[in-house]
Amino acid sequence: MSIVDVDRAAFELRHGREVEIDGQIIIHPEFLTEKIWQNLATQNLKLLVTPLRAKAIFNQEFTASVEIKLSDLSLQDVVLLVAGHSNANPKYLENATEQNTTALKLARIAELLPCAIILENSEDAYKISAADIMSYKEDENNSLFLAAETPLKLADAKKAYIKAFRPKSGNSEHLAIIIGDISENPLMRIHSSCYTGDLLGSLACDCGDQLRECIKLMDKQGGGIILYLLQEGRGIGLINKLRAYQLQKSGMDTVEANEFLGFDDEERGFESAANMLKILGITSVQIVTNNPKKAQDIENLGIKVTNRVPLLVSHEHNEQYLQVKSAKSGHIID
Repeated sequence: MSIVDVDRAAFELRHGREVEIDGQIIIHPEFLTEKIWQNLATQNLKLLVTPLRAKAIFNQEFTASVEIKLSDLSLQDVVLLVAGHSNANPKYLENATEQNTTALKLARIAELLPCAIILENSEDAYKISAADIMSYKEDENNSLFLAAETPLKLADAKKAYIKAFRPKSGNSEHLAIIIGDISENPLMRIHSSCYTGDLLGSLACDCGDQLRECIKLMDKQGGGIILYLLQEGRGIGLINKLRAYQLQKSGMDTVEANEFLGFDDEERGFESAANMLKILGITSVQIVTNNPKKAQDIENLGIKVTNRVPLLVSHEHNEQYLQVKSAKSGHIID
């Protein structure tokens, strides 16, 4: 099954092992040790990075993935290069091959930095096809099914019900939190998981505040649905989000930090949200969001949006964060 095969390939990559994609062999640099590096020393190694990561390294624009030659570099040089702090000046080549595109996509699926080291040979790499990697998200979203459901007592809602959805691969579980009673055209919010905001109450974003205020709004209006999607940090994963937070301490904003790491500003997809609504028999919604693009995205996926309901929670700590959302991501915060 292709979904399971890709999950296994991502597992191998996350555990420092080699993966072969249609003949191209990769390993992720995050897990390199001196011993592994010495064993690879006889090979002509290249570091594969996204155009945005290459821009951060070489301070120039790129339009395709970039292969950086690692000849004569030490492991420490490579570690610094991956982190964007190297003084080395290696040779590089833009190379937009299907294998490179899928290698970077697999790193994203594994929630690693979007980069990889290309090897010349391997004796025991896990083999996977580029086609399976490229269709992974679509296959995963299309295989969602209702796995569990139960009533749930919430502090801010008189009546709530939770439904858990899971793809056949067993990963990326998503929740539908149903507040009150659902109409034919209910209030609906797509809320991407935010460990720091939702659970810890971080003041750096508006996520946790929006989640709680949305529950209150839906309870007051009689009902609604919150689709809680497991896609942390705009889809880059928790560890990478924390790395982006650290970069923001040096003066970068949210978008700049994500792009410095090699990610696009927006790595999320909302296909799973649309599929969950369809499974629940909902074809029309009033979307609770400050982001008009999210409303358009969900309409493009076959769900009619009759109204956009704003939900702004601002304070002195997240003011700059909201301004960046407005200026660079199109959010309406007035």
